[in-house]
Amino acid sequence: AWNANSPVEILTSLAKSENEEIRYEVARHKNTTSPLIEELLQDEECMEALAENHNLPFHIFQLLSVDDSRAVRNNVACNTRAPPEILERMIEVDGEAKYILDNIYIDNSQRISFAVLEAVLQRDIASEEGASEPLVEAVLNHDDMRNLSAEILAALANNSDTTIRCQMLQHPCLPLGDIIRL
Repeated sequence: AWNANSPVEILTSLAKSENEEIRYEVARHKNTTSPLIEELLQDEECMEALAENHNLPFHIFQLLSVDDSRAVRNNVACNTRAPPEILERMIEVDGEAKYILDNIYIDNSQRISFAVLEAVLQRDIASEEGASEPLVEAVLNHDDMRNLSAEILAALANNSDTTIRCQMLQHPCLPLGDIIRL
C-alpha cells in the first residue's frame, strides 16, 4: 500500500487486511478505484484517509465534506483536488470550525470564486471575531483581488490587526488617503 505504483489487484487485497494502517494507506492511494473507495467508506477507520485521496468521485467528496468528524472535513478542506463547489459550500456553512475554513483559504483559495471569498470576508469583518489572517491573505492574493469593494478595502485598511494593515499596503487599489492613515 505504501508503494506508489501498487496495482489495483494488490490494493483490493490489502483493503481487506486486519491491519488498520494498511487499510488507511489503501484509502489514500492514488490507484484506489471507485468501487474500492465505496467499500472503504464502510470502514470508519478509513474516512480521514479517504478525504486525503486526490482521486475521489464528486459524490464521495460531497459525503466527506459533511462528515461528523472535523478531522475528515479538515482533510477535505486541505485536499487540493476537492471540487471548488464543495469547498465553497463548506465555507458558506454557518458554524464550521475556523481552522477548517482557514485551511481551505490556505490550500485552495485560487480555486474558490472571488465572490464567495469577498462575501465571507465582508461577513467576518462585521463579526465580533473579525476576519482571519488566512482569509484576508486569500482575498488579497486572489487573481481577482482588484475587484475588491471600496468598503472592504477601507475596513481592512482600518483593521486593528497590524499584520492585516501591512498586507493592505501591497494592495494596488488602496486609496492614497487610506495608505497615509496606515
